[in-house]
Amino acid sequence: MSIIRRMRPHGETISVGGTHVHTWVGGQGDPLLVLHGAGGYVGWRKWMERVAEHSTVWAPTHPGFGASGDAEWMEDVDDLARFYLWWIDAARLGRPHVLLEAQESRIDHATTMRSIELMGATVIPAIAQI
Repeated sequence: MSIIRRMRPHGETISVGGTHVHTWVGGQGDPLLVLHGAGGYVGWRKWMERVAEHSTVWAPTHPGFGASGDAEWMEDVDDLARFYLWWIDAARLGRPHVLLEAQESRIDHATTMRSIELMGATVIPAIAQI
């Protein structure tokens, strides 16, 4: 029996430069940052529960979506990628694995992946729902 206890999914707010970001957190193991697509999140999802058996899932809602505040200075996906580098520092995740959930724009994904990989994270583009 493992003495490591899995964290029950819960919402918390992480602040970055005055922008409050609602984040779902749960699971056990190495951190996995899950970045949603254009539809946002509707809460902790079934597939996250399965992934949380092996990783601590960190699923922030992008600025301007859901319960997260706006970041009016953000203009493009490069700004969003930069913001998440700061967010990772604020959440004290170190070098998380990163799952890009959306598939709407391959160019956006390439830019986001390139920016996040610069900090040494492993980026996993989601091809199909887990």
